[in-house]
Amino acid sequence: MSDFTLSRFKFTIQLQKSGRLPPYKGSTIRGAVGHALRDISCKKPSCNCRGCEYVKACLFVKLFKPDQETGKSIPASYVIDPPALKETDFSSGYEISFFLTLFGWADQYFKTWIEAVKLCGEKYGLGTARIPFTLRLVQCIPFNTEPVVMYTEGSFADINVRKITFSQMKEKNTLPSSALQKVSICLLTPLKLKQQGAVSSKVTAGLFINAILRRLRALSQFYQTGSFPDNDYRSIAEQVTATDHALKWVTLERQSVSQPSHINLGGLTGRFILNNLPSRLYPLLRLGEFVHIGKNTVYGCGKYKTVI
Repeated sequence: MSDFTLSRFKFTIQLQKSGRLPPYKGSTIRGAVGHALRDISCKKPSCNCRGCEYVKACLFVKLFKPDQETGKSIPASYVIDPPALKETDFSSGYEISFFLTLFGWADQYFKTWIEAVKLCGEKYGLGTARIPFTLRLVQCIPFNTEPVVMYTEGSFADINVRKITFSQMKEKNTLPSSALQKVSICLLTPLKLKQQGAVSSKVTAGLFINAILRRLRALSQFYQTGSFPDNDYRSIAEQVTATDHALKWVTLERQSVSQPSHINLGGLTGRFILNNLPSRLYPLLRLGEFVHIGKNTVYGCGKYKTVI
């Protein structure tokens, strides 16, 4: 297979008015930027995507909502990683940073995303108060090196995107020895996994690792140049067990613009232990940190951290 690649960008915005934002800001940022991205890309803004004659060639669908083509189940090419700020009241001039991760070939459109965030701050703002903001800085975050400035104060830098690769992770993320290890998994944003078609109230080692492999296989199918060797990892993951669960279910909802009801973004947070982990699986866990797993990853859900 070819290498699995992704690109990670840090956006820093400055609020131009005081106002209130929800405790979880992933859906707020994603929704507002999505409106701006549609303004930039859409040929028929009054038409629903699913009924639009341009849906197969639409840049908005390609970048933001690829599942709009009837009969296709396509994962999005991005993850919006919101700031870990539970505060809700912000004053004018406050700076907020969030991350955008693009998978495989999707990074060729990073300037389109930057233009969308700029327009979002000018036209839509954030939250119900539509707080306007200015995009101050965009940095590309390479693997284990210093961030690279891609955009600042209205101008783009003439610098190529620095990709992060799975090969880099396999080279740098090694366990202390070849012996089986014990690692802690910290669920930082709500994780919702399904087992046999139903939402699972617990996390087993098999369910967790299979969710990572399923996610990587799907992203590879649509955004990478080769398939991900999930079967190679699945066979060596059978001996891993999960213990010492300290998890709780978090209720989290967002109001949908296109639907009258709220969308449930809730899931499990907390931590658990993976035991008997082969050293070869550790880089896979680290790659999963970047792509997120489970439901609602586009809002930043399913984010976790691996701790030795």
